[in-house]
Amino acid sequence: MADKKVVYILLVSGAKENEIFSKVCAEFSYSLEHISQPELVLESTLDPMLLVVSEFTDSKETTLEELIQISRQQFPDAYLLLVVDKELTKARFQFLSKLGVRIFFLKSELQNSKLSFAVNQILRASFVPLKSIDLVADVAIPFSVYHLMPSRKKFLPLLRAGSIISPERLARLCKEPEFYIHRLEIDLYKKFIESSHDRSAKGLSRRCRANFTALQTEFTNLVFELTDETNNVSYGDGQTLLGRCQALCDDLLVTLAEFPRAWEVINSSSIGEFGSIERAPALAAFCGIFSLSTDVAKISEVMLVSLLVDVAVAKLPLDTTAKIRDEKELSAEEIKRLRYIPQASVEMVLSRKMGLSESIRNILFGVYERVDGKGYPKGITEEKIRLESQIIRFAKEFDSRTLLKMGRQRVEPLDALNSILSDESLKGVFSEKFFEIVRNKILKSDIFAERKSA
Repeated sequence: MADKKVVYILLVSGAKENEIFSKVCAEFSYSLEHISQPELVLESTLDPMLLVVSEFTDSKETTLEELIQISRQQFPDAYLLLVVDKELTKARFQFLSKLGVRIFFLKSELQNSKLSFAVNQILRASFVPLKSIDLVADVAIPFSVYHLMPSRKKFLPLLRAGSIISPERLARLCKEPEFYIHRLEIDLYKKFIESSHDRSAKGLSRRCRANFTALQTEFTNLVFELTDETNNVSYGDGQTLLGRCQALCDDLLVTLAEFPRAWEVINSSSIGEFGSIERAPALAAFCGIFSLSTDVAKISEVMLVSLLVDVAVAKLPLDTTAKIRDEKELSAEEIKRLRYIPQASVEMVLSRKMGLSESIRNILFGVYERVDGKGYPKGITEEKIRLESQIIRFAKEFDSRTLLKMGRQRVEPLDALNSILSDESLKGVFSEKFFEIVRNKILKSDIFAERKSA
């Protein structure tokens, strides 16, 4: 990942703002460039993936709208992030969006973890991995396929939308395990995979990956919407976005039920460090897998809650989330803010005019409760904690033990589950009744059939 991405900072005025961006880029090993004058934009030879433009510039000769238009002309492939001083009117927000601005930030938000989420999501997920086995011979593909040129650090088109791949060329392409598609074409990719109606193990694996990738992309859009303080969203817009995430959870659940080794697809396709909100789509998938073996009636509700429960982490200071990722000790004030995350997440959803049922709220508020009464936000005990909440908390434990990391040996899911069951430190977190469900239902499900028979 190091040196493969360029973050290009354009006219961000003030040492403090540049220091923040430098810190974020250094954390993820991204290179950073800076232009301080509008007239230098057209002289640049860089090819940035992320372009940051600020409204609070001292330039009096070039308006913000002109600067954005010039920037889009010079850097047509860059993902444009705009930093503004104050909330925008709806008309100006819509106009700037039409000019090509993809994400809006208030200047005051730059200290928040939303910035690291945005930078990491955009740079790591602008182009999404596409497995060569997802391509089909003699069928027109509705999306473009890209190849990464490491020497040039650039994605080059390999197949244009509408291309038909001959069997001979497909055989050659399959020698390369991975290509890329642009995240803006995820819906086209998902529809293409679903249209094949391939019921083989390979076909189910394709569908699982396509559905999961679509959920990851929509979750990123959801986080940006929930954290956007630069405009007021309408009830219809917010509810539509939440509904899309719910529908994608339903689609993913179907493939999770059909494909016994779905956890492998999820683990190899997910991004983000443990403890970051980027893990939410993977947690949703694991919640779906575990819930299928239980008596949970509305499984997609559990998956949706796992997407929402930690979104307020994006509002925490950058230093706090860095400590969480590195498993460093938090201050008393940081712990207090962390314990307020479930409530803050609900408030964020409601503030964006997205309705939440009473059932979903009850599940969400129970995720960080403990059966011994030492959890939060209310410190309730076992009899009031719902099974759905325990499943989400269990998925978090499972994710922490199976997450693929550099220098870490791969952990099989069955081994991870057994290690959770034998971990004495978790006795006050989960009820014995829940552990019995794990032993008698989840461990005996088809999820692990292949491992057991091996």
